[in-house]
Amino acid sequence: MLVTIIIVFVLCQLPLLVLNVWYAIDPHGSYESLKFHTLNSIGILLTVFNTSTNFLLYCFFGQKFRLTLLQFILNIFTKNPKDYNLQRQSLVDNKVQLKLLQRRISANQYSITTNDSKTLN
Repeated sequence: MLVTIIIVFVLCQLPLLVLNVWYAIDPHGSYESLKFHTLNSIGILLTVFNTSTNFLLYCFFGQKFRLTLLQFILNIFTKNPKDYNLQRQSLVDNKVQLKLLQRRISANQYSITTNDSKTLN
């Protein structure tokens, strides 16, 4: 995850770095150039793009970030936020609970007379 964020950062900041070097070498010629202003606009756009994609990269790659974000959102929108403490549950516990819930749902859809002890076995 960190490598991806660093690569995106370097690629998005590189054009402005090049422009700053160009401006440091030739301040009057670079500022009057149309190419300089075009590349400056592209560099600013890439900087905004980098800032915007950081959140998406963290959501996509960071499991702990996703769990913390989900916990934060649940705390805002629920009446009893302590019921949804996702930080204390491990990923394995969540998968086991999800499988048990899926079994119960599928068992209730196909057979109403089946009790929980048969569906969990």
